[in-house]
Amino acid sequence: YELTVNLPIINIGGDGLEANDTLSSATNLGVVTAAGQLSGLSIHSTTDTDYFRFEIASQGKANQYVQIDFVHASG
Repeated sequence: YELTVNLPIINIGGDGLEANDTLSSATNLGVVTAAGQLSGLSIHSTTDTDYFRFEIASQGKANQYVQIDFVHASG
């Protein structure tokens, strides 16, 4: 199973996917069919929260996952 992300970049402040600070304004990643990666994202303030939503193309398996790598020094 792989994850592909193909989405528009919206520059509203913070990172290019803002404003996605609530469940109702979550960035829609669409249907995931292959591996993918989003980079250049940030938690740009102490009150910033980011939400994402996606669908998987088929039933998940035990070895499939979503992972977030965060380097605090990078913001």
